[in-house]
Amino acid sequence: MAPYNWPGDTVSPPENARDNPFRPQNAAYHSDDESVYPRQLPSRPRNPALPPDQSMMPPGYRPPPPLPYTEPPPHQQTTGWFEPPKVRIRSASVAPSLSMYSVPPDWLPDPHPRDRLPYGAAPPYKTKDPLRTGYPTPMYPDMLRSPHPDRIAETETAESTTGGLEPVTRPRAAPSNRPLQYRALGDMEIRLLRILPERMSTLRCELIHASLDKPVKYVAISYARGDSGESQTIQVDGTTMSITSSLYGALKVLRRKSGIVAVWADALCIDQDNGEERTRQVQHMKDIYSKAQSVAVWLGPEGEASGLAMRLLSHVAHRGDSPAYIKELIGSKARRREFDALVRVFEREYWSRLWIVQEVFNATRVDVYCGTTRLPFDVYRTASKVFLRHKEDIATHFPPGNLDSKQQSVTRSRLPYAELLARHGPGSFPDISSLLSLGEASLLEILQACRNRHASVPHDKVFGILGVLPEEMRENFKPDYALTVRDVYINVVDYLVTTTERLDVICESIHFPPHTSTTNLPTWTPDWSHIPQATSLGLHYDFKAAGSTKAKWSFKDGRSKLAVSAVFLDVVKKRGVAVGTLCSEDDYLMAFMHWRALLVGDHEPQDKEGHAELREAFCRTLCVGQIPPQHKDPRKWSRVCYQVFASMIHERLPYMPLDRELTAYASSAQEISIAAQQKIAKETCGERMKGRCLFVTQNESFVGIGTGAMLPGDIIVVPLGCYSPVILRPEGRGEYIFVGDVYVDGYMYGEAIDELDSGQKEMEEYVIC
Repeated sequence: MAPYNWPGDTVSPPENARDNPFRPQNAAYHSDDESVYPRQLPSRPRNPALPPDQSMMPPGYRPPPPLPYTEPPPHQQTTGWFEPPKVRIRSASVAPSLSMYSVPPDWLPDPHPRDRLPYGAAPPYKTKDPLRTGYPTPMYPDMLRSPHPDRIAETETAESTTGGLEPVTRPRAAPSNRPLQYRALGDMEIRLLRILPERMSTLRCELIHASLDKPVKYVAISYARGDSGESQTIQVDGTTMSITSSLYGALKVLRRKSGIVAVWADALCIDQDNGEERTRQVQHMKDIYSKAQSVAVWLGPEGEASGLAMRLLSHVAHRGDSPAYIKELIGSKARRREFDALVRVFEREYWSRLWIVQEVFNATRVDVYCGTTRLPFDVYRTASKVFLRHKEDIATHFPPGNLDSKQQSVTRSRLPYAELLARHGPGSFPDISSLLSLGEASLLEILQACRNRHASVPHDKVFGILGVLPEEMRENFKPDYALTVRDVYINVVDYLVTTTERLDVICESIHFPPHTSTTNLPTWTPDWSHIPQATSLGLHYDFKAAGSTKAKWSFKDGRSKLAVSAVFLDVVKKRGVAVGTLCSEDDYLMAFMHWRALLVGDHEPQDKEGHAELREAFCRTLCVGQIPPQHKDPRKWSRVCYQVFASMIHERLPYMPLDRELTAYASSAQEISIAAQQKIAKETCGERMKGRCLFVTQNESFVGIGTGAMLPGDIIVVPLGCYSPVILRPEGRGEYIFVGDVYVDGYMYGEAIDELDSGQKEMEEYVIC
């Protein structure tokens, strides 16, 4: 049995062993053998009279506290040797392959930073086989502490798509279910996901850090999150992770048979559990997409005859400058399946996302993937513009309501083909460049244009558009998810009212149809997380009810209340039935009947001239003053409007009794084509009646149309610096709640301000809570 040698005994290690900084302090050398092996010794207090040999320890090493002496176990008393597991390393940088004894990590002190080496790197001096020479083999703590002793280092070099990336030599780990550990990012750093070449069905990836100051070549992925319940697994740095099926499909279509592709995808390249990191990375989102070599749009896998849709897109974009060819294409029965398939593509979830606006806007090049089919984004945009120019041709050959039941059942949006192909899908992207020309008001315009898009986090309805705004505007809205949604949305109102001196933004606070919200916002603050089915009047029409006046306003009670100066008009006396937002032509017809009865019954003008003026005001109100150019004469428009509604009521609701006036108009409507009647009833009037109701006022007998949330007793005022009158509801204590904007016939272009200047009306302050 070999004797134990304690520190301070007469047996000393060879001189060449003293140079090894990694020799464990409690290892001893067998004096009978010229080969040098560390072996484990039982714990025993160090003799204070014999200080440790500092030359055999790394700098900064502190010995462990003394432990009570215990007798060695029997098996150690007989052998005196410990043989730990062997570690195999195979790498181009270490040759030949060596079999080395290693020491368990708990017995090794941490090396000095200068002595650390990366995986697979060659040591600073030549190593020799200890079995033949007696030289100790250097052992690197990172290698020895690996939980995977059988890792094999491999060296791969990314091809052109990864640009400035250096060849990476790192270990391949056996799959593990442990959580992925993210390393902290620097100020201008991002993570990139390196998709390794296809060797098996499993997607294998690696995460690396890259600097935005010196960006490498990478592809930024733009995709829809998809259903979180549908997931797939991939390997990232040896860790098995679950991701959505949507992201999995995007990564898989970008993977290559040979070569590495570097990509950026938010779900993997941002530590989603680190709120501080998310905030910093959202601030870099514009740079991430603008500095990418390209942006890959992932619409989803092939399906619903998407291949036919891709073929139609290519034909339309290529021949879009030939109106005759496009008309023939639209009218061809052989192409109906292609149009049906294209509608399904334009209805995919991707197009409704909010973040894609800045992702596509900031990109230098955009490729759209639908399954394995790739087309430039310009093909999609060009085709949408062609469909917009030929919208009436599409409506003629694909009339709304004429789709068979099977097609209706799969059309999620319930929109006509003409509207969907022209203004949805790629046609839904706002013209950001023209909106930015509006200066400070561009923030409101872009929020309006993107309001119908979806974001998973309420903050993102504001943060998600910052990437398209000028730098000086973004400085005022730095993403901070620690803020409450209430603070973020009030900040928008504060910024717009302060910089533009206008109150137009409060009209975006839409309260009909009613909806519930957990954000506890003041009634004057728009809830951008809510996608209303109705729209504000200012979104489509250039009204100037307050003329060129500037807003007079102030916050009260810590921005909980907004005090505004406004001109009082009147009080709501009666209101008609509100038209819903999901309605049919029958709803428009019934609303026409009810509103007309309300108006005629309330006024009952005795003279014929007064009755004609009332009818003209009623018909102007039905279309909020937007009379078609061919019917600009008020009397002509009122006659056409009555003819259309009376004729359609008589045809669609034959048992509905009509008075003599409507019966006469119904019989004289033959001069108007059925298509023209439908357009007037549904587009000119019907779309503007959605979510609104007719009202008459108490004192001045004004006629108007406004939000369906109004009630008798509400007041109508014109705030200074606002494009339209608004409805306020008294709440007591001299305070009001904001109900919505309204159209008041005869008061939409500064008439109230003219009467204020002439002394006919007065200005008051209203506190809105």
